[in-house]
Amino acid sequence: MRITTSLLILGLLAGCSSAPQPEKSTASAPAATADADKKICREEKALRSIIAKKVCHTAAEWAAIDANQKLSAEKYKDDAKRVAGGEEQ
Repeated sequence: MRITTSLLILGLLAGCSSAPQPEKSTASAPAATADADKKICREEKALRSIIAKKVCHTAAEWAAIDANQKLSAEKYKDDAKRVAGGEEQ
């Protein structure tokens, strides 16, 4: 459980640092830019803590974070199946 959580947190951090930042253009419509840059906040609990921390990102950043976490979880499950099946490298 501790390894799973650590891998998910690592995936989250990697996703935050490697997510491409959209270029801001002054030529685009202000309403469309305002919606794209609107922050969405979520509450996340730290490992072994009951206190939630408020984390805010744009919708595009949250999509990248969620996709990265899903990919990390699938990779962890595949690795666990491989090791349990005796197919270690």
